Amino acid sequence: MAGRTNVHRRSKSWTLAEAQDFVGRFDARSKAMRLKREALQRMKEALEERLQQRRTQKGLRAARKLERRQLRLEERLQQRDTQRALKDARKLERRQQRLQQRWQRVVEHAQRALQQEQKLSTSSQQQAAAAAAAAARAKVREEAQARRVAEHSRRKLRSWTSMKNLTFEEQQAAAEAAAAAVAASRNTST
Repeated sequence: MAGRTNVHRRSKSWTLAEAQDFVGRFDARSKAMRLKREALQRMKEALEERLQQRRTQKGLRAARKLERRQLRLEERLQQRDTQRALKDARKLERRQQRLQQRWQRVVEHAQRALQQEQKLSTSSQQQAAAAAAAAARAKVREEAQARRVAEHSRRKLRSWTSMKNLTFEEQQAAAEAAAAAVAASRNTST
């Protein structure tokens, strides 16, 4: 008696109903746990699928955003190239206009110089013609004067020779000598 510590405890024997009830409860509990685990697994898979879809959508949005950014960048670059080409075209057009204006000024200057030269040439020709006409008139006047002087000398000589009874040839020679002397004196005076 002294060695027994659990005096009042007796081993319990199970009845079949109790054992089946215990096993049934254990089985139900394990089935509930399994269903709970399966539900959790399905929930986890659904969450993972949703996360995957979200990642996919996020990746697609990022890809679309990147594509839009690249398109905007390409459009900006194209606009910049177009603006640069237009600016170069305008610059070239202004340069061509300046060259054309410069060439037009050169042509106008050359035309004015040619007209001035033609005017000078015309005026010099007119001056030369006027000088030639004046010289011709002076020569005609001089010849007329010489003829008048010679005629006057011849008359004087004729009246003088009539008194001296010179021959006609002598009278003619004397008249020519007098006319030559008058012409020589006129040339030396001019």
